[in-house]
Order: sequence, then C-alpha cells, then structure tokens
Amino acid sequence: GGILAGWRITDMLLRKREGKPPPNSRGGGWKRSHVNLLRKEQQLESSSTATPISRASRVISVNMSQSELAEQELFLKLFDVMIFRIPHGWIDFSAINKRTLAETVELAYELFGVSTVLFIAVP
Repeated sequence: GGILAGWRITDMLLRKREGKPPPNSRGGGWKRSHVNLLRKEQQLESSSTATPISRASRVISVNMSQSELAEQELFLKLFDVMIFRIPHGWIDFSAINKRTLAETVELAYELFGVSTVLFIAVP
C-alpha cells in the first residue's frame, strides 16, 4: 500500500515564492499552512501503516522536543517521491535552470521528506 497526494503550484517550488498568492490568484506562490494541512492529512492516513525509518534518513535538531522528534520521524515516512510537473506555461523558460531545479529538490525534501524528485516537462 501507499499514499498519494496532490498539490498544485504554478511556479517552481522556491523559498522566495512562499507566502505569495496561490495559483488561483495568479501569484505562483505557496503557503506553509497548505503544506502542513497536507502533511497532517497524510499522517492520519498513514499512521497505522508507518514503518520504522533508518538512522541515516532521520533529521534531528538539538532544539526539537520529544514530541516534535516523534512527529518528524512519522513525517519522514509519509512521502518517498515527488513528481513535479514543471509549470512551463506559467513561467518563463529562463526560470527553469539548474539553480531552480536544485532548490526545488532541496525544498521538496525539507517540506515533504522525499528522497526522489521526478521532473516532468512537456513543452
């Protein structure tokens, strides 16, 4: 079994786009509150099927409480892969480059714990 989730954004997944107006407002932004809602929904779905994670995949901060650590461990088990359709119709081709692709991968890991990002581009 597994869990599938969908999330629509109309720009690259970049830190500078956080807090900008969401897709239906023509802003190309994303909101952390939407990420948190998606994570919580997936936690409810997967909590009964979660499996232990290896030490290598743990993200631990010395400032985290025990409950935050437990939540982080559960969170890291939720998403393995992100399939990211590059929104080429919404952004200039110059915005699709090595730097923005790398930042999208980094942020996908930080927000969703994914270990793999597949990029789909259909020009």
